[in-house]
Amino acid sequence: MRLPERLEVRVLVDGTPTVGMFVCVTIRMTRKNDFGLGFGPTNEEGELMISREDLLREAEKERRLFIMDYTHPEDDFAGEVVVTPLNREALAQAITAYDTYQQVTPYPPRYAEQVQEARMLLDELKPKSLSVEIEHDGEGIVVRGETVTA
Repeated sequence: MRLPERLEVRVLVDGTPTVGMFVCVTIRMTRKNDFGLGFGPTNEEGELMISREDLLREAEKERRLFIMDYTHPEDDFAGEVVVTPLNREALAQAITAYDTYQQVTPYPPRYAEQVQEARMLLDELKPKSLSVEIEHDGEGIVVRGETVTA
């Protein structure tokens, strides 16, 4: 089963599209562990465009780092993708992971700074919830978004 060619994601902070936010894209697997892949930040319209190539590239980075924990993301793809906006707690965990793994796996330029900016924005706005709207072109798969407490 193939991953979608594209995911168009809009992150909403208390219902308003917001710049600078991050999401976790979970690829559900039938064997071993699900992939939890981080993407962001959102653009001025609160949007992210995530391609199949982006998903495969990030999954392969995870797989190389933890070779015994993962299979190929399409070989054992369960047909479900879940997109979750990162709240303050998840952003703090992203920084901890960056601090732990930055020496052994590549991160985008300014990643840690942008994650900190997202966290500071949520601290400033004090929203109640974060949600996502998703458009995709996957056939025969489920793509769903989650709403989380900010």
